[in-house]
Amino acid sequence: MVTIRRLFRVVRICTFLILAVVVALVAIALQIKEGDALRPGAGFDVPKSMKSMNVLITGASSGMGFRTASLMCKLKAKMVVTGPDYGRLHYALQEIEDDNNNACNISMVVARFENYNAVHYLAHQTADRLGTVNMLVLNAGTHYGGPVDGSPAGIFQRERVMSHTDSSFATTHKLDRVMTVNHYSHFLLTKLLMPNLAPDARIVIVAGNGMWDGDWRRVVTPIRIPWEKMRLRASGAYCDSKMANVCFGRALRKRVPESVTVVVTDPGYSETGLTLSRGAGYSRFYEWRRFGIFAPSIRFWQCPLHVHQAGEKLLQAAFATRPVPDVIYNHWLPPLVMKRVQDMTLVSKGDLTRSSIASYFLALQSITEGPLYAGVGPGCGNDHFLDFFWNQSLTRTGFHNETDHAAMTEFRRIYLKDTLAPELRVLQAARGRAAAPTKR
Repeated sequence: MVTIRRLFRVVRICTFLILAVVVALVAIALQIKEGDALRPGAGFDVPKSMKSMNVLITGASSGMGFRTASLMCKLKAKMVVTGPDYGRLHYALQEIEDDNNNACNISMVVARFENYNAVHYLAHQTADRLGTVNMLVLNAGTHYGGPVDGSPAGIFQRERVMSHTDSSFATTHKLDRVMTVNHYSHFLLTKLLMPNLAPDARIVIVAGNGMWDGDWRRVVTPIRIPWEKMRLRASGAYCDSKMANVCFGRALRKRVPESVTVVVTDPGYSETGLTLSRGAGYSRFYEWRRFGIFAPSIRFWQCPLHVHQAGEKLLQAAFATRPVPDVIYNHWLPPLVMKRVQDMTLVSKGDLTRSSIASYFLALQSITEGPLYAGVGPGCGNDHFLDFFWNQSLTRTGFHNETDHAAMTEFRRIYLKDTLAPELRVLQAARGRAAAPTKR
């Protein structure tokens, strides 16, 4: 009997100690989480009026870009908004004006970012209409489809990516279409508008959680990766472009005057046109969520932000105060953890830890959402890599006279001679086998 009592006592003490440790760890996590939070006056400062500000927003036809434009119109900003389709953009413009009783001066420019001529036209029109540009919101984005797996959403992803024609994967400049829309065209637009930027201008780059799945070797690959030949892996193009967004932000901070603020932000899961276009599986999930019914294949806490919330958070991130975090998130992604998996060499080693951790915290978005959070993005290597990345972006957007070709050649000789993207190695091996003479 005494032995049983002692056993129960030991169990109670152990249970208490375990609970105490759990409570302490939760308290520490909450304290760290709160320390990473950005709040009004302590991380960002949205003005009561933007009447004196001239703003260009890309990808404003729908979703987060549209909502952000509407909020800025309410604050009386003077804006140019852009999108690829005249009908959708015109409808969005009318809705913004109607919702805000024509409170702002807003005009539209139709531009398809697959075409550099359209980007040049947009830059010219923006300079003519706005003169000085106080804020660039680089929000436009596209993708070939999300990850393909056996889930209902994954099946729709497969149908989507298989529906693309081979020619739709490349632009007229023989570059990857997703990388061109999501990175190169924004790089080009920023370069063209540099002379028009106000001394205290703000450049806001919208990245995405896919950046943690991006492969730096594909970001700087010497030739276009033909995703049309490996369509089931084509979601990698989007991830690479989001990693390029982060690298662009870091490289840009080194090259603009100190008074210019560069913000990189990750909106997480949001009910935007880009997310909904991933297939009917996603669209159906959002419909179920509105009626309180959850898809069995998706965790109940993995709920996206309403597009209006996403737009409001993008507005807040746009007015981040100094010192600006490496990346601003709509959900908590602990910098203390992610700094340990930033190293870009982890990708070449096949280590998927960082993408798994990032996906886990993204799945917890509805629990940690509320304020914005300071965080870090995946590593872009050393300054030499960023310089190479910048020079390559210059080359691929037509700024050949500004490109340091000698430095690019030297960097590739030293650092990249053994880092050809795996996708290109597979294709080269396949071509070699096809070209080899058959034995009779």
